[in-house]
Amino acid sequence: MFIRSGVLVIISRPDKTTRYTFFKTLRFRILLIIVVMGILPTILVSTMVLTGYERRAIEDRSETARTHGRVICSGLLRSDYLKGGQDEEIEAEVRAVADLYGGRARILNESACVIRDSYNIEVGHFIFTPEVEDCLKGNEKDVYNRNDSRVSIYLSVLPENSDSAAGCVVISFSTLDIIHGKALLTRQYAVLTALIAVVILVAGYVLSGRLVEPFRKLTQAINTSSSYQDKPLFAPEYVETDQIAVAFNHMLSQVKTVDDSREEFVSNVSHELKTPLASMKVLADSLNSNPDATLEMYQEFMKDISEEIDRENVIISDLMELVKLDGNSEELKIESCDIRGLLELVVKRLQPIAEQSGVDLRLECFRPVTAEIDETKIILSISNLVENAIKYGKPGEGWVQISLNADKSFCYISVADNGIGMSEDVKAHIFERFYRGDKSHSSDIKGTGLGLSIARSGIAAHKGAISVESKPGEGTTFSVRFPLVYVA
Repeated sequence: MFIRSGVLVIISRPDKTTRYTFFKTLRFRILLIIVVMGILPTILVSTMVLTGYERRAIEDRSETARTHGRVICSGLLRSDYLKGGQDEEIEAEVRAVADLYGGRARILNESACVIRDSYNIEVGHFIFTPEVEDCLKGNEKDVYNRNDSRVSIYLSVLPENSDSAAGCVVISFSTLDIIHGKALLTRQYAVLTALIAVVILVAGYVLSGRLVEPFRKLTQAINTSSSYQDKPLFAPEYVETDQIAVAFNHMLSQVKTVDDSREEFVSNVSHELKTPLASMKVLADSLNSNPDATLEMYQEFMKDISEEIDRENVIISDLMELVKLDGNSEELKIESCDIRGLLELVVKRLQPIAEQSGVDLRLECFRPVTAEIDETKIILSISNLVENAIKYGKPGEGWVQISLNADKSFCYISVADNGIGMSEDVKAHIFERFYRGDKSHSSDIKGTGLGLSIARSGIAAHKGAISVESKPGEGTTFSVRFPLVYVA
């Protein structure tokens, strides 16, 4: 916060009650994004790898078991093993199943009786399970029982040109070693993920700090600014910080402009209000210091004092009108009005002043126009423009042309004259309060210097715009535009 010439400029400086916690800072959010984007893919990849490992290991082992089973089935079709005969090749394959991965091989005949069991447990027993029944009908399948951690493969011994199986081969094996291997990999991946998370967390914390460092420097520079006369801020590290610096510098420039305008406004108001008071004081002191003053002198001095009071009242009235116009637009009394009739009223009121100044006052309306306006404020705005044109007109040969036109959305009013005109430098300041453009005529032309400010404020209150075109010695044209339908 800093104060310059009565203007209070507030720069956000967080204290203990308003300071954001770390979890609401940009740095934390960048860190969070880095951590999530770094760790989440690692977790997803490890999950996919572990799931794929288990599935692939079971599929590979099942395929190996199925190959041995096919060999057994082929041997059963070539021999009379199902009828009690012997076959070394079949026995070798049964032992191979048991030796390879601790699997179990069982051979069942067409009656679902076990004639060979590598575990020698169920020989001579009948097995009537849905899987065996389907297998004897020629429907082979694989069954994975997760509760027992065991896979069972049912293969049919199906002779050529036959719809029923002569028997079936059931090969089963445990998946505990696969599950244990997956558990070991899971622990290893967990440790690796934790290490990666720590590395990403540390690296992300450092990186996020470097990423937000330009913002921290910019904030520090803003907080240490003591006035808008300091050097402009520069933060070219990022486009965003550069934009913030540019916006801040622009804000300070606007504050300076407002402050300068306020100083000038206060100075002008003081001057304008003091001048009539000083005149009245001089006149009153003159009367008081002259005991021999005649009645005629008293009447003349009192007339001058009355004129100064009227001048003071005009200034105060104009200031009050500006205060009203600077307030909320809710104070506007919007109603549908005939703009042509309104301009005719303005011409009627100002015609005597124009005749006294030797200025021809004209009104030209291209079409009837009805708009939603505050009649009093629009009359005041247009009257000030017309009166200003009359003041700066050429006595005896001057003219003021008021024109009215409209389209589907806007009303257009122009006030043109062939007066003394103004330079580009003057045009840039004519809407400022108490500004008097032509210093050589200031003493001759009466006024407070508030008329154009009042006109602009009145038009702006209706969401309109006012512009000016002028050339020295050739005259001036003020153009006014405001919506036909008032928009709150």
